Amino acid sequence: MTFNTPSLAYLEYSDLVPRAYPFVNLESLIEAKLDLTLGYNPTKLIKGLTNVEVLEFSSGDTWETFRRFHEAIPVLSNMFRLSITIDSYYFRWEFLPILLRKTPNLHTLVFKGPLYADKYERDYGVSCPVKVLKLNEYGGRVGVLEQMKHFLEKLPCLELVKVRAYGIHDNEKSSFTRDLLMVPRSSKCNIQIKFCEKTK
Repeated sequence: MTFNTPSLAYLEYSDLVPRAYPFVNLESLIEAKLDLTLGYNPTKLIKGLTNVEVLEFSSGDTWETFRRFHEAIPVLSNMFRLSITIDSYYFRWEFLPILLRKTPNLHTLVFKGPLYADKYERDYGVSCPVKVLKLNEYGGRVGVLEQMKHFLEKLPCLELVKVRAYGIHDNEKSSFTRDLLMVPRSSKCNIQIKFCEKTK
């Protein structure tokens, strides 16, 4: 598989990582949506994302692929938005701090899919610049509130947290809202909650 596309601005790519990427030129790439299943070594493709501004891992397999080859990830100075799909209870949270250190100008961090609690506290660094955190499928599972507390404590620059809550009964919404709003956070950080119908 070759990417000799120096003028390409948007890439949506789904594939089993092939045996090789002989040539990768993505110098104009602004946005990439990747769904990769680990087959062989994706190092050249990963290094080709240097200039990307918006990146989406659209599957847990993609996250795992980048985690295994994290040493190949360049400093992504242009990236301001990162979206991560969580599709398994066994989501590898330990990769998140590594990736955040590679994105010194990241503004918005989005989690798609149900948020599962991390058993360990992670340090994202006092200089982590993320200002907006979006949780697109917050279901109030056991331990998830602790995960929220961890984000608010360890992401010091947060100014806005947007929560889409699913599957919350009407008689639980007030207590759900209260619990979220009582999570300790910086005075400059606002939390917005939107209740939605249960996902299919």
